[in-house]
Formats: sequence, structure tokens, C-alpha cells
Amino acid sequence: MAFVKDLITVFKNVETSNITNKDNLEDIVNHIGTSINQAWTKNAKWSRISRYSKQWWTEECSKSLDNYRMTRSCENWKKFKKVVKNTK
Repeated sequence: MAFVKDLITVFKNVETSNITNKDNLEDIVNHIGTSINQAWTKNAKWSRISRYSKQWWTEECSKSLDNYRMTRSCENWKKFKKVVKNTK
């Protein structure tokens, strides 16, 4: 979500009133590209893949597991297992 907020800030701050020729347009496009790259680098989550990593694990699996861990309810455990089964 922070990445999206950074992108919104970048696009809000782009000055487009001085686009009078091709060079100005290229400068703005290059600035946007650099800013997107910086926002991605700042907010990207690096993961370390090991031989124990699960290739099928998704964000939905993580959310479901977190939900179960917060409540420790049998119902949320069943939901987590169902999400895992469907994802696999």
C-alpha cells in the first residue's frame, strides 16, 4: 500500500504545464520512470527462497493464517486449511 501512496504522490507532483516540446515530454517521462523505480525499490519486500519454501503459498494463505493466529478459533483454522487446499 505504501508503494501505491508513493506513486500517487509522484503523479500529483508532476508538472505538466511546461510540456512545449518533445524534450520536455521526455524529461517528464524519464522523471516518472525514475520515481516509480525508486518507489518500488523502497517498498519491495525481498524474500529469501530456500529448499523449504512453498512455491504455491500466496498472500491469501498468509492472511488466512494470520487471521487464525489472532483468534485461535476452530472455524478460522478450517478456513485456513480450505484456502491452502484450494491454492495447492
